[in-house]
Amino acid sequence: MRSARCVTLGRKRAEPGERFIYSLSTDVLGAVVENISGKRLDEFFRERIFEPLQMIDSSFYLPSEKSGRLAAMHTVDADGRLRRGADDDSGWTGQGSFEHGPRRVHSGGGGLLSTAPDYARFLQMLLNVGELDGVRVLSPASVRLMTANHVGELYAEAGGLPGMGFGLGFEIKLTAEARGYDIPVPASPGSFAWGGAAYTTFWVDPEQDLLAIFMAQLRPYAQDDLSRHFGNVVYQAIIEP
Repeated sequence: MRSARCVTLGRKRAEPGERFIYSLSTDVLGAVVENISGKRLDEFFRERIFEPLQMIDSSFYLPSEKSGRLAAMHTVDADGRLRRGADDDSGWTGQGSFEHGPRRVHSGGGGLLSTAPDYARFLQMLLNVGELDGVRVLSPASVRLMTANHVGELYAEAGGLPGMGFGLGFEIKLTAEARGYDIPVPASPGSFAWGGAAYTTFWVDPEQDLLAIFMAQLRPYAQDDLSRHFGNVVYQAIIEP
């Protein structure tokens, strides 16, 4: 059994329950999973999530035979023009180290490579309350717990997002008129979502039996008009109540 990783948290920012802080909590959870399972996080994900859900293109690092399929990271220059990130830049605005890096970090909070079809299978499992194609990954009770608000008004206050809450890894829409970081205004109460660092986002709307995925390899992104328009277009396409 591995010993727990040490994580430097810095100075205390708030007491538990006092403020909502976007933190290292999910990274710490990844270390907890490794400790309890006795497996590396990439092994645990592969055995317990990717293979059961047939997510054939999801991994922490890119297999060499798939190198030609990796979408390029882009950035915006000082003149506001879109350009391709540098190949030798291992930071967020470049092509990173997903293909040729040391391949040693498996973070609970991020770093996976995937495709829209794979991601859709994962979200369909959540929309199905933990099951897909006869394979159960989570119990219905776990999904309900994950998609319930656990922080009262703290998330809404922290982000200036009235009517929004936060569950176990998702922002949650609580009221009809609310808009989240990743949930558009037309979405139904009970919708849940989160986004990625390279301008990716998703949301799941159980009331409409809907999941939506938006992927754009852009970092940093100073505006979010494109993803907002995407959300509006999705709901404008629904013509049946």
